[in-house]
Amino acid sequence: MNSTNWERSHRGRGGQGAGPSAAPVTVTVAYTGVVGANANGKRETRVAPIALESVKRPSCAKLLALGAALLAGACAPSLALKGSQSATDAKQRTTPRPEEVKPPAPFEKSAEAAGIFLLDGKPMCFLGTNNYYLIFKSQRMVDDVLDTAKAMGVKVFRHWAFTDRGSLDGSVPAMDGDGTKEGVYFQYWDTAARKPGYNDGVTGLEKLDYLLYKARQNDIRIVMVLTNNWRDFGGMDQYLSWYGLSKHPEFYTDERVKQAYKDYVAHLVNRVNKFTGIAYKDDPYIFS
Repeated sequence: MNSTNWERSHRGRGGQGAGPSAAPVTVTVAYTGVVGANANGKRETRVAPIALESVKRPSCAKLLALGAALLAGACAPSLALKGSQSATDAKQRTTPRPEEVKPPAPFEKSAEAAGIFLLDGKPMCFLGTNNYYLIFKSQRMVDDVLDTAKAMGVKVFRHWAFTDRGSLDGSVPAMDGDGTKEGVYFQYWDTAARKPGYNDGVTGLEKLDYLLYKARQNDIRIVMVLTNNWRDFGGMDQYLSWYGLSKHPEFYTDERVKQAYKDYVAHLVNRVNKFTGIAYKDDPYIFS
């Protein structure tokens, strides 16, 4: 497991601060986490060669660069800053002998489940974020947020893909305000059919269509959140309200509620995006 350990020697009155005469700082960068198979066919983690650099006082830019390297991939570097030691001493203690450094074994296909995401057959390391409001905002705002996210290097958005309300006539109450977000809602209680109905139009799921369309343009993948533990946007309690229930755990036990949730999932899975013409189930930009 990678770790980051920062230690500095401070000189000055009372041991506070490090002035111009501060001890040299050695920065050790050790890349680890190369996984392969050994001669016996067993999985093995190996350590790649270690790079050393000795500087008087690392600049903010250098430290930020090293910090960014920690986030750069699956095999991120471990940093150890040591005060009052020479690069030679550090190298003697941290650098393995040449005969001890084994070249990493090539990756091999395996039927075992892997703890990494793959994209086009390669490990996918990404920067991601959460958002909830793009499903009810204007297309202009969706464009601005996703264009900015792309410029920042964001590759995955976890986003709300639901907003549920009571009946349109008010006979079945909404759990969150009037049940809409600026007039937008995806599900409602259909009093005639006695089951949830779906708003597939411009004030409904077309908003989600556009979010997915714009995400595709920006090479961003979407994790779709399908309900909420809380009452915001309706959530689980809205399902309970539809069926006259009040106990939160009944979301997991009442057969009618469970079927309503499954029906909503199926409705999304089989939906065809108005802007791309692609069914949600076939859209590679839906991460999950």
